[in-house]
Amino acid sequence: MEIRNAEVDVESQSLVESYKVSVFDKNLEGYLSIFDKDIRVFDMWKDWSCDGIQSWRKVTEEWFSSLEEARVSVEFSEPSEFVFKDSAVFTAFVKFAALNLEGQVLRHHQERLTWALRRNNGQWKVFHAHTSSPTDPSTLRPILTISK
Repeated sequence: MEIRNAEVDVESQSLVESYKVSVFDKNLEGYLSIFDKDIRVFDMWKDWSCDGIQSWRKVTEEWFSSLEEARVSVEFSEPSEFVFKDSAVFTAFVKFAALNLEGQVLRHHQERLTWALRRNNGQWKVFHAHTSSPTDPSTLRPILTISK
């Protein structure tokens, strides 16, 4: 049975804010803190899948260091949440914009995001993350900006 719960809405919002701030600050520990130690990630970049927090740590370290001086602003739109007793599914469209030191956008792309969450000791953690984008059938290239 699907349940919407205000407490989880607040908690999901907290996870989203932690994600956004940690990415912008390139705060590895803050970023990893929202994920379960047994995280499984289907990321649309580089690796087919990533299993476990240590593997996800390595991927994240590579991402953050590749940014050099740039910062990444993250915006979530059209969030949706389906909550059960101790599990939830969160989906959203996410825009990542690399900014230079003056705050100007260098590049950006958008992804579809799904997080599967579970409550452990009263704390929500992402145990599965999946990012994707649609593919242009004529070029077989990902479509990295939403056109609605």
